[in-house]
Amino acid sequence: MAGMDKLVACKKCNRDQSMAQLYEILKLREGINLQMAQLQDEVSRLKASLTQQTVENENAKNQLEIMQLRVEMNQPTHLCSCRRHDGGIWGENMSQQGQEPQIPNIPQDLPPMEGRISVGDVVSERGAGVGLV
Repeated sequence: MAGMDKLVACKKCNRDQSMAQLYEILKLREGINLQMAQLQDEVSRLKASLTQQTVENENAKNQLEIMQLRVEMNQPTHLCSCRRHDGGIWGENMSQQGQEPQIPNIPQDLPPMEGRISVGDVVSERGAGVGLV
């Protein structure tokens, strides 16, 4: 009977070890499940934050584009490139037949120009006289 007692004791020992291992596995699985839930919560939070930042980024890009368009619209070069059928920026002084624009009336109370320009001189962009050949 001693052999049977050892066999029963050995089976009981194996069963106890198996139960302990299963209990440890169960605890590890619970820990993993808890970590998984925490990570899923963080992923959801980060996705929401990313969406918010993306929206803010797009809004900032759109505002920048609007500001750039406003700056371009206020540039003097934009005014010169704008032509309308009623004479463009020159208004009524530009005829619709494509003739040269008429010089607007100059007030008579302007001070006289200093210096003289002769008929043979051409004024460059900087105002320096250049003789014609």
